[in-house]
Amino acid sequence: MNRFGLLLMLGFCASESYGTERVVVGTKNFNEGYMLAEVVVQLLERAGYDVERCFCLGGALICYDALKRGEIDVCIEYTGTSDPQNRFDLATQDLNEVLAPDGVQMLGSFGSDNTYALAMKRERAQQLGVSRVSDIGAAHREQKVVVGHAFLQRLDG
Repeated sequence: MNRFGLLLMLGFCASESYGTERVVVGTKNFNEGYMLAEVVVQLLERAGYDVERCFCLGGALICYDALKRGEIDVCIEYTGTSDPQNRFDLATQDLNEVLAPDGVQMLGSFGSDNTYALAMKRERAQQLGVSRVSDIGAAHREQKVVVGHAFLQRLDG
């Protein structure tokens, strides 16, 4: 199960100690990320920070690398895709141990849950007797499934 989490790079904490109050908030290219990032932007602005929006950077790897390099300070990410070793069942503390060498930290969850769904034309689903993903299985191997390249690289994909 993937849950939204907020990643915060240590460089953000360090930038405060240097007296700068500029924060760059980045997102992958997905709607939930845009909305949650905008909430974070507005909270930071309300707290007096100068915030730059860097939305729609691309996929998880692009955002993670941008965090590591200090190009962005904050991004919205699923806990299930934030582990560079592709383990999806880590608690926040364990995940932070994995992320620490890259200078990245996972903060608390937004409490959202993002699960996968299957889209199929109603007529075809009725014809095949498919009402859930598990109904496809070996009985319907002839069906074509279309997914993005990032999905294929994930263990839960």
